[in-house]
Amino acid sequence: MENDVKFEVTAGFFDAINNDRVYSADDMNRPYRKLISNGVFATPKGEPSDYLQVFTANNGMNIIVSAGYALIGDKWFENPSNLTITTAQNSDVLTRIDSIIAQMDKTQLGRAGNIVYRKGTASSNPVHPSINTEENIIEFIFVVLIGGGGVGSHIQRI
Repeated sequence: MENDVKFEVTAGFFDAINNDRVYSADDMNRPYRKLISNGVFATPKGEPSDYLQVFTANNGMNIIVSAGYALIGDKWFENPSNLTITTAQNSDVLTRIDSIIAQMDKTQLGRAGNIVYRKGTASSNPVHPSINTEENIIEFIFVVLIGGGGVGSHIQRI
């Protein structure tokens, strides 16, 4: 109305007219932070899902990361189909801990989502491989793989 006093707030998104609107990826991702937090999405019906679960394959050192969706570091993350990863055989009698990791690389050179197989070091007292703690690389462990002396197991984490 004519006598209104307007106080501008941040809002979006509006079509650009003569390039008067420029939006960044952060602007596009901002609404997600208010709706959902980092993690694997449930099914469209809201039921627990098997999205991005890790399963052992029936043929030795292979594991499968199932298709699915997640939000990681305020960015959408999609594995469009089952992904088979061949893990390194532990030739040592000592135990080794490996990890399968969901990674969102927000660095200028990266700008990508990744599923990472991170091999640990065999030891009589093994430790988990390190998780990246850089501000622009966000990582979540999907699963921990424990193997040694021809025996292996996995523990789902996310």
